[in-house]
Amino acid sequence: MKKKIILLLFVLAVFSTARPFTTKQMRNDTIRINALEVEFVEEKAAVQEVKQNGSGEVKKIIRLNENKLYFDFDDSRIKPEYYGLLREMVEEIKAMDSDVIIRGYTDSKGTDEYNNRLSQRRAESVRDKLIEFGLESGRVLKTEGMGERNPIAPNTNKDGSDNPAGRALNRRIELELVK
Repeated sequence: MKKKIILLLFVLAVFSTARPFTTKQMRNDTIRINALEVEFVEEKAAVQEVKQNGSGEVKKIIRLNENKLYFDFDDSRIKPEYYGLLREMVEEIKAMDSDVIIRGYTDSKGTDEYNNRLSQRRAESVRDKLIEFGLESGRVLKTEGMGERNPIAPNTNKDGSDNPAGRALNRRIELELVK
């Protein structure tokens, strides 16, 4: 009986000390995983382009498409799940000591006039969040609603049928970082 009580106390002691450690470790891993996810977006999946014009000005384009910053149909509100990504964008803009031009895009569904207004609202909502998360408003040079112009994927298939995957890629935000 005495051995069972000692064993029971030992097991309880092990579990009582192991549980907080495990929970803490999980939190640390979660934070680390989120940081890696943002790094992946910036390095690979954001499809960055670097351009240099004749005056030596360097422009870096960061594309945030539906895999990174998804807007609901006919909506320009940013979901809370993307706040972390936008905070990381603020840090990158500050670290590069850059200004930013924010361009919103839509797919080909809807009229040109409507898509231009929707893409402008999306660009403005991203601007507002970036400023809310600490970006100085003077660093935002402008916001532009590009509508369905400059698609990066086909909106329709070769046979003329709808291409939902292509349209999703075209619904995007581009941040042009200008030094």
